[in-house]
Amino acid sequence: HPLLPGLYALDWGFTTVSFYRELFPMWVGVWLTAGVPSGYSERGRVALLVIANYSGGLIGTATTFAFNSYPYKGRLVVYAIVGYGVACFLFGCTQNLFFGAFCICVMGGTDAVGATMRKQVVLLTTPDHLRGRAQSGHQFAAYIANSIGQIYVGYMAHTIGAGVTMMIGGGVTEVMTALSCWRIPALLTYPKVPSSSSGGASSSSSSGGSEAGVHA
Repeated sequence: HPLLPGLYALDWGFTTVSFYRELFPMWVGVWLTAGVPSGYSERGRVALLVIANYSGGLIGTATTFAFNSYPYKGRLVVYAIVGYGVACFLFGCTQNLFFGAFCICVMGGTDAVGATMRKQVVLLTTPDHLRGRAQSGHQFAAYIANSIGQIYVGYMAHTIGAGVTMMIGGGVTEVMTALSCWRIPALLTYPKVPSSSSGGASSSSSSGGSEAGVHA
């Protein structure tokens, strides 16, 4: 497939070095300690980050409706991940609670855009007889990357500090995105793939139709 390998590579690349969800208690306890209002409990701060993350997710998912007719889905994923990397780097630059919540909101939104577009590409461009395996592979890769990301970020935050960990994560995200676009140009050009591919798809579909007619 001209696009799916690049999307999977991007997903693995940024998730494993910057995973932040399920780690909100850690961020509140060791990093976002500045700008906290008097009497604001730790539970309230964790709740603020959870709300910021899922609010961003709602906004990001809704934003994808505006790009329904935009043909270059790969570019949308790339733009979203670039925004994610910037927000991740900024998150590691400040210990202010509310600015950190804003960065998490942006990360949640851009991650939602990327995830929605990846799933759309998997479901709409994979042949019928491979769609189940492609979707299973997508889910498997996502869960593994999330788990590795939690282990890596937790360990690195303990070893070198939470802020430095996220700044490195943001920088690596941008480098991985650039390398993926360089090595897999279809991320930026799909669906404008070589005409032979489309011709092959047309011929296979027509032959499939003839075969269906024979079976019928």
